[in-house]
Amino acid sequence: MDTIFTSLSILFPNSLIKQIKKSNYYIDGIHYHTRLKSRPSSGSKYPFNINPGTLAAEFEILLFGEHNWAYIVPIKVLENMYEHPEAYIDNHHPNIRIYTMDAVSGEATYAKGGLKIDFSNYKKYF
Repeated sequence: MDTIFTSLSILFPNSLIKQIKKSNYYIDGIHYHTRLKSRPSSGSKYPFNINPGTLAAEFEILLFGEHNWAYIVPIKVLENMYEHPEAYIDNHHPNIRIYTMDAVSGEATYAKGGLKIDFSNYKKYF
């Protein structure tokens, strides 16, 4: 059993979990996009991106290999980050936005000037 499915089974006990694509799952009929990071880029900070596949889901689940928590973020929050006029744009793919997530504090930096958003309200321990 893979790490993502195992983590989802713990986060959503007694729920029907169905994988629909590599990083996409339906859990009790709700569409989730998943991201698993095993190594931080620096300290407790991890790089992520927001792409059209992310935005097709209802929630994004951010998983961290060495931590016993995840962030379950509503896609509307990520849409607002994606649409921000100063959002960081991927150098090779103009339809992808990038951000850095601090897994411990829940702080995500996503736009010029160091604009941040706090994801700590979306943190769920397992």
